[in-house]
Amino acid sequence: MIIFTPLDNTVQFTSPWCHLTDENGLPCAGQISFTADGIVCKSSKDRISLNLLFLVPGFGEIMLRTNIVNNNGQKIILEEALIRGRVDQINKIGTGNDIKKIDFLLMEGIKAVKSQNRLIIQKVLRALLFLGEKIAVKKAKKDLQEKNSNLKIKFGGQAFLLPSSTLLQKRFREIFDFGVVPTYFFMTQPKKGIFDFSMTKEITKILKKQNISIKGHPLVWLHQYATPIWIKELNFSELKKVIIEHIDKVLRHFGREIFMWDIINEFNASDANGQNLSINQLLELTKLISDQVHTINPEIKRVLNFSEIFGVGSAIGNKTSVPMEHFLDLCVKHNVGFEAIGFQLYLGIRKEFTCRELLDISLFFDRFTRFGKQLHLTELGFPSKFAIDPNCFFKFDHPAGGGWWHKPWTETIQAEFLDKIILIFASKHLATSITWWDIADIGSNKDISCRFLPFSGLLRRDLTPKPAWHIFEKWRSKL
Repeated sequence: MIIFTPLDNTVQFTSPWCHLTDENGLPCAGQISFTADGIVCKSSKDRISLNLLFLVPGFGEIMLRTNIVNNNGQKIILEEALIRGRVDQINKIGTGNDIKKIDFLLMEGIKAVKSQNRLIIQKVLRALLFLGEKIAVKKAKKDLQEKNSNLKIKFGGQAFLLPSSTLLQKRFREIFDFGVVPTYFFMTQPKKGIFDFSMTKEITKILKKQNISIKGHPLVWLHQYATPIWIKELNFSELKKVIIEHIDKVLRHFGREIFMWDIINEFNASDANGQNLSINQLLELTKLISDQVHTINPEIKRVLNFSEIFGVGSAIGNKTSVPMEHFLDLCVKHNVGFEAIGFQLYLGIRKEFTCRELLDISLFFDRFTRFGKQLHLTELGFPSKFAIDPNCFFKFDHPAGGGWWHKPWTETIQAEFLDKIILIFASKHLATSITWWDIADIGSNKDISCRFLPFSGLLRRDLTPKPAWHIFEKWRSKL
């Protein structure tokens, strides 16, 4: 047990916005409770870090991580642990000429904690956060210059709404290299033995006419709310047979029109495990799907697409949710073939998508270069307005619940954040594509989640471009 005691007892914390990671940075099992003594963390791990949504005035409300501490019953001042945790993060990416400044800020922070000077603590933490981002951006610019020029970044957009507007089609081709078309079970097989590709074919036809490449999403997704009842009622053996038939029908129907597929979607996440399958069953399915795709068309680029990428609520075990990194390790162990790793990076709404800052994001992507596979930002999005959006999927949620970067969300902040995230991701070894999800603030959630986060479209409701749209224009001309 460890108790993290906040100096500022006016700060309110809730367990959904906190989770534990082990000494390797992987999410781990544990219990977090809030008492008069502080935040009580219990875990079977010997060394852990606490991750929590934390307000730093002048910087934002973002997920922060304490340093790794021994799980030995000690009491630790939360603010000091957060300062030390930030210094540890900066040291991982390289301090360069800032080593003296970092040492000075660490000493000032520790002194402020001892004297309980909350204003100095906030000042130190804010300075460390900005400094970490500055170092991450500087490194990204250097790495991007040195990156293999053959690894050109492709930009994609979710294309579900294209049939609704010729103006939207025009806007789409202005900035995107490829479009994502829907192939959900509830669309393609609403009833057993009935295949319906009409919507997908309509969107595919539009993209082909504009000479835009096409990506399929998702080939297999077993989310409880996206799977027809007749499939949910199948046993595991029956499910495998249906999936084989589904893959065969879909891939042969679209032939070579679709160059890339998210062959599995969110297999690591419990909310997408509608049949309550074990990890071993999900791995068996993943290999079955991968092998079947390769057999039908060896030229298809197979993407393993993941949600809950930071693993809030995840832990290594026999059932989901498990950390995506752990799931990928198991895929390698089970000889699953794939060409790319897909990351869903949604930020700024609810606990699943709590906001993060640039250094944390950069260090996270660094963890996956060891797999030697292409890295794809398959679903990217965050708000452009600090308000409830009644037409999106999270129609009852205010972005304030998920934190914010530098300032509460505006169109300008959305664009500035996007600019930096594209830089950070594009600089990574083997990073090859970035897909923005909510193209415009039109339509509603009933349109197959084409409206996901509050006001996260690149286009306003009148289809005029927001500043973030022009960020894509800028980067597409540079990369």
